Amino acid sequence: MNTHYYKKTFHVLLLATVVMYVSIVSFNSIRANAWYFSAVNEIKAVNTAIDESKAEKKLSSAKIALEKSVLLEPTHPHYLHMLSYVDLQLLNFSSSNKNISTLNIIEKNLIRSLEYRATWPATWVLLAHVKSHQQGASQAVYEALLQAKYNGPYILDVHVGAITIAMQNWDSLTPEFKQLYVNELALAMRHGYKALQLFEYAERYDKQKLLCLSLMFSDNYKQIRSTYKFKSYCKEYL
Repeated sequence: MNTHYYKKTFHVLLLATVVMYVSIVSFNSIRANAWYFSAVNEIKAVNTAIDESKAEKKLSSAKIALEKSVLLEPTHPHYLHMLSYVDLQLLNFSSSNKNISTLNIIEKNLIRSLEYRATWPATWVLLAHVKSHQQGASQAVYEALLQAKYNGPYILDVHVGAITIAMQNWDSLTPEFKQLYVNELALAMRHGYKALQLFEYAERYDKQKLLCLSLMFSDNYKQIRSTYKFKSYCKEYL
């Protein structure tokens, strides 16, 4: 009689524990998601910020919200990715530009993200950017970009990531890395007007001449050479 009672009590308590655990996990997931979307709204507002101080404030608010998301769901790969993205953007406002300890934290979070979702090309591109800041155009950077290409071979952001990293490190690139630049440029230009963002990046990294000469002669780039943006950015090389 007592044995039956204890068994029944045990099953009731076990069920109650499971229900409580599921409820807590579900509640935390809802809270984490709410903080994530709060961060997304702050990130969107960065593009309309009227000055750098407001943009930095929006990014800082997004960082706080994403840290709360990660605290509630520490294995969620997208939250880790977005927190890394915001942290990397905030370095642009740092007086100690490309702070080593911050870059190490970002790298750690990106690797954690990839442990739970290894097939998202955007995370590999972001990891390549971080490693590029840490190491220059190293083999690890090249391999991260190859992983991005493997998982997203036709995605414009993958092409742009490889091209911009190559621009930043052009003088120290290996021949295979320069070939990657050439290949990714050809793929990027298939996206038409969407690829014209590369001119802004080239200007930022003082690589207008490199980009303009890269597009100057191949018949594959006739359409790009007819655009106002090409003629405006490349007029001194025409």
